[in-house]
Amino acid sequence: WRGMGNKELFEYFKGYKAMKARHAYGPNGHRGMSVLIFEDSAIGYLEAENLHKHFVKEGRGKDDWDRRRVLFHPGGKRVLYGYIATQEDMEIFNKHSKGNTRLKHDMRPYQVMVVEPMEKMNEDNQKLMWFKNKVAKEQEHNKILEEAVSIVGGKLRMKESEIKIIRQRATDQHEESTREMNYLEQSYRQQIQHLYKDITRREHSLEKMQADLKKEHIDRFHQLEVYRAKLSRDMEIRKDEEEEEAKIHKEIARQKTIVESSIKDTEEYEHERQELIRDHDNRRREFRIRQLREEVDSEKLFEHERFQMLDKFSKKRQETASSIS
Repeated sequence: WRGMGNKELFEYFKGYKAMKARHAYGPNGHRGMSVLIFEDSAIGYLEAENLHKHFVKEGRGKDDWDRRRVLFHPGGKRVLYGYIATQEDMEIFNKHSKGNTRLKHDMRPYQVMVVEPMEKMNEDNQKLMWFKNKVAKEQEHNKILEEAVSIVGGKLRMKESEIKIIRQRATDQHEESTREMNYLEQSYRQQIQHLYKDITRREHSLEKMQADLKKEHIDRFHQLEVYRAKLSRDMEIRKDEEEEEAKIHKEIARQKTIVESSIKDTEEYEHERQELIRDHDNRRREFRIRQLREEVDSEKLFEHERFQMLDKFSKKRQETASSIS
């Protein structure tokens, strides 16, 4: 038996992460010595050290090879020894190798190759754990924030819905108030129109009565004038006719007085009527001016109160934004 090949060697030690395998050859071929090459790092050293400890535990380490070298198990199976190579071991391994066939190696301090990298790895692991914990806390914090935002968002949506309902109610109430005011205004206008119609009807009735009376007296006056003129043309006037003529003159004078009085009453009536209409128009104009002024003052007060409300809630939102930031 002259040693193991690469395939057999890797299969035998597949539990350890060896990267390469090299074998020692001499004049007679394979010298029964092989080297497993691990990663050039602290991890690679630890893998090699674990394999070294495995052989020590099995009683097939370096000391066992040097002190009591047993080559076969009972039954004839060969005993395989293993250990971490030293400089001397590498010289023995390369004894018959020349040039490129020599296995190049470099002995470096354990402190540099293992202790310091392991400390760095431990430090990195601690940092990694710290970052993992930090990320976990941030994720938990973000989850809490998301839940809080979700809750606040839900409440905000509910509030927005409530605000929409309140605004709709206010709009409905405003429209209802507007309809009520329009109804009242229409009702009052109908009452005013009814009063106007009643007054106009009574005025027309009075004017018609005055016109009829005036026409009646004028007609009577004309009749008497015609009759008097007829009597004046008669040269022979009897005594009873003279009395009749005197009565006619008296009646004509009375009718004339009545007509003149009626005309005067009509003029006074029309004058007073125009005065009343003018006074009423003045009162309506003054009332409308006061109404418009009060309406403007009411709108100004409403705008002022709205601006105060906007300033109040703007300051609250600024304070809230400042406290959040």
